[in-house]
Amino acid sequence: SPCRYGLGEPEHHSHDEDGDDALLHNRMLLQSTDAHGLRLNIKDINLQEMLETLQQKDHWSANKLFDIQIDFQSDDPMITGDRHFLLAVFQNFIDNALKYSGDQVTIHITCTEPDARHVQIKIEDNGFGISSKNLQHVFERYHRGDHQENKEIKGHGQGLHYARTVILAHGGTINIESEEGKGTAILVNLPRRANVKNKYEH
Repeated sequence: SPCRYGLGEPEHHSHDEDGDDALLHNRMLLQSTDAHGLRLNIKDINLQEMLETLQQKDHWSANKLFDIQIDFQSDDPMITGDRHFLLAVFQNFIDNALKYSGDQVTIHITCTEPDARHVQIKIEDNGFGISSKNLQHVFERYHRGDHQENKEIKGHGQGLHYARTVILAHGGTINIESEEGKGTAILVNLPRRANVKNKYEH
C-alpha cells in the first residue's frame, strides 16, 4: 500500500495517559503541521517506555492476529523531544501497518544507537508493501497509493508527509524501504537532544 500511513481514524482506542487519545493526537498533528507549523514542547522522553506503549494490544482494534515486537538495543532510553508529536507519528506507523496487511501481521520495532548522539528506530512489517512507482512519492502531501479505491481502508494518505515534518522538526531523518508483497521498513533517525529547526518554531 503505497503511501499507506494515513492520519485518519485510528484503530487505536486508548484510555490511559500514555495513549493520550490517538485521535486527538492525529488531529493535532494535522492541524499544527498544516496551518501553523510545529510548536514543539521539548522535554525529556523515555523512548523505550514510549515505544512499549505501542505493544499493548487492547489499544488496537484490528480484527486480525498481530504481534508487535520491540528490540531496544540502546543502553540509554532517554532523548529529548515533543512526546505528543512523536507518539502520534509512531502510533500511525503501527495503525497503518495493521490496516495495510493480511490476516496475520508481525511488526518489529528495533531501536539502535548508530553513535552517541543519535538513536535509530526501525519499524518493519510483513504487510502489502509499496510498489516502486509509488515509493518515490510517499512523502508527498495528499499522495494516495495503490489501495486508494479500497473503501474499507480509511485515511487521508497524508501520514508520511506529516511524519516527515515532525521528524525533520526534531532535527532527524526518515526513510522508507519497501517492496510490493514483501512488507515495509521505516527508518527514523533522531538526535538524542532535539535539534529544533528555526523554521518550525513560532
